[in-house]
Amino acid sequence: EILRYLPGADDDDKFCVMTESAAHLSPTLAASFESKLAAVEPKVDGLAAAMLAQLPAAVKHFLEPSVLLKDARAQGKSLAAAGLTQASLDAYAAAMLSALADALGEDAFTAAHAEAYGKCVHNLCDMYRLGAEDAKKMEREIKAAAIDAAKAKLAAEKLAAQEAAAKAEADAVAIEEAKTAAIAAAAAKRQAEKEAAQAALAAAKAAAEEAARMAQAAIDAADAAEKTAVAELTEKAEADKASAVEAKKAKEAEVKAAEVAKKEAEKAAANAAKACELANKKRKEEDARRVKEREAAAKKAAKDKSKKTAAELQEEEEAKLERLAKALEEQARREYEAARAPVTLQPLESYAVDGAVPDKGSTWHYPTESDGWFRIHNTIRAEMTKLAASLAACAKTGEPLPAWKVDAIKSYWSLHSALVHAHHAHEDDIFTPLLSRRCAIPPKLEIVHGDILELMAAVDAAADALAPGADLAPLASAFDAYKASMEPHLAEEEAVCVPLMRAYFSFEEISRVLAPMMKKMDPLVMGAFVHH
Repeated sequence: EILRYLPGADDDDKFCVMTESAAHLSPTLAASFESKLAAVEPKVDGLAAAMLAQLPAAVKHFLEPSVLLKDARAQGKSLAAAGLTQASLDAYAAAMLSALADALGEDAFTAAHAEAYGKCVHNLCDMYRLGAEDAKKMEREIKAAAIDAAKAKLAAEKLAAQEAAAKAEADAVAIEEAKTAAIAAAAAKRQAEKEAAQAALAAAKAAAEEAARMAQAAIDAADAAEKTAVAELTEKAEADKASAVEAKKAKEAEVKAAEVAKKEAEKAAANAAKACELANKKRKEEDARRVKEREAAAKKAAKDKSKKTAAELQEEEEAKLERLAKALEEQARREYEAARAPVTLQPLESYAVDGAVPDKGSTWHYPTESDGWFRIHNTIRAEMTKLAASLAACAKTGEPLPAWKVDAIKSYWSLHSALVHAHHAHEDDIFTPLLSRRCAIPPKLEIVHGDILELMAAVDAAADALAPGADLAPLASAFDAYKASMEPHLAEEEAVCVPLMRAYFSFEEISRVLAPMMKKMDPLVMGAFVHH
């Protein structure tokens, strides 16, 4: 029970996140928590107060939660009588996390906060659950002891009844012996004494029969009680067996539903492949038709050409060249736009290369949003947001730029540019070739890197030209164009590349690639990654 709470690989980071934010928790956390619980049913008396009281200790001892185990477990044991269940713990934990988000503020409560406080609150709820299970176990033990006591009582009563029957039998033997003695003495006594002896004998016999009847009744009652207890235990066993059968049926239904969903996905992938094949076939037929039309037009033009003057031929040739140039320009424009059309995630199986299977998702034990790819993108977003705000603030003053502001802007852009170039190098040189071994990466995601480099070059030029007192507008315009292109590109990589990586490659495979890359990373780039 203690080992289950040993810190994980990234728990130090979570502890830092919680320690940083603990001082900023609003004093209205309790009221917010109470309002979140308004929709939770059923209520568990005392659970909300216990969570509010023990949350600070849970944060303080996050790296050694076993310190809280005894007290939290005792608290869960006392809450068991109030109807504490796993469902109520989950509902109260969700309400607490929502209240914490309100207390810190929507902008301040990041995915890292949600992950850290989520583990902390669920650790506390898990300890409550263990205490509730202790209470249930004790209740079961008390019931078992009561059943054992009842059985012992029934056995004692049965034994007593058997002893009573034996006594009655002995009494009957004694009476029989008394009868024999009375008959032997009757010859020596008067008739009156003989009649008195016979009357006494009849009374004794009646008493013996009554005692035997009562003993038999006691035995019958003990047997009936034992049969009733056995019947109740048998009925409970049958009920438990029926519950197990129902659970097995539910599991089989779940497995069957998963198989149906898998077949539907395979069918959708096959239909998509078939649609692509038909589209390619149609395109080839259209190309062949256009070739034939061009050949026919060329033959007709050659025939007409022989009938025209040199001036007319020159004019037609110039018009033809102009039309060709426009057609080529339009074709290039369409190809440019098609190559940069929005990219969305398709069925994972449709990206497979050389029979690869997207079955590695279960090896990843943390959410997609916590992936390093997301984190470096969030670093780039944060730096773009800060630089955009700085440029806007400088422009808003309407004053000439002093030298120190020029130096600060140039320095910030230079470091941000180094971060982006390092990130693109990691993608182009490591991750894109790696992923391409098992899945087809959409070409746009590589093409856009070239577009972004051109936009960054424009920002470089505007930054180099910036001087004290100069107009900031050219740099702001170039930076806005770069930021507008970078933001959707980051979102598309997160929507497509990250799911493909986690589906076609295991956590261990990617870890082996990341380790040497992180060791070689520039300290300033690593600092930006860690800072954000």
